[in-house]
Amino acid sequence: MATEIRVPFEAFAEFISQLPSDALVALRDQTEEQLLSRGQQTHGDADVLEGEEFWKSELGKMVLDEADDSLSHEDLRRSLSSIKGSLSDDVAAERDER
Repeated sequence: MATEIRVPFEAFAEFISQLPSDALVALRDQTEEQLLSRGQQTHGDADVLEGEEFWKSELGKMVLDEADDSLSHEDLRRSLSSIKGSLSDDVAAERDER
């Protein structure tokens, strides 16, 4: 017998955003299986291949090497909030210099 637990979508999304990458991939795969079993369309194989190819690329490998699953979304937001100034102002200034 299944148990139904009602959770606001925003709370659910916040919770799953803190899962490690391998857990997110497993969740995505299970979600796609459920959609397919219901006759719903999921993203095409080309999208999956692009994602797999990205993680095999030099940049994708670098991202994986630098990733830190011990940091939560809230930790990241807290650390970024201490940065003074505007990133968009910095980008505009660099563009104007060129």
